[in-house]
Amino acid sequence: MKYYKSMLDGFAQISFLWCFSLVLSKHVPGWQIWCKWFELWLGSDKNLHILVGLLLPLSLGRLLSLRSKPMLLQFTFFLAMLGCFLIDEYSQLWFTHREFSTEDLFASALGWGVACLLWFGRSLMSFAGHSLRWN
Repeated sequence: MKYYKSMLDGFAQISFLWCFSLVLSKHVPGWQIWCKWFELWLGSDKNLHILVGLLLPLSLGRLLSLRSKPMLLQFTFFLAMLGCFLIDEYSQLWFTHREFSTEDLFASALGWGVACLLWFGRSLMSFAGHSLRWN
């Protein structure tokens, strides 16, 4: 079990650094080749937004040990992450080398929604399990 937890922590660290470097490279004009390479590898910019929307909240939540915190704090964290995605997309209105796109915003929100289902799904199922007995 200890090996499994350290493996998850390692994956969370790598995922967070990858997502952070992608977001940073989008804002630094000379570094955009980093994002373009991953866009080509994943097939489109939308797939990249979905993947970052999924991995960034999950990896950062894991690194901050949010599972041990109250549910309200976890929920607030995930809402704040959605807010960060909104701010990032709307900030593109003021960058000359970037464009605002509602499709990108929806793709990030889709990844965020899947992250929420993965993060909160177990808690919701155990909560609903009290009223949904099979016998």
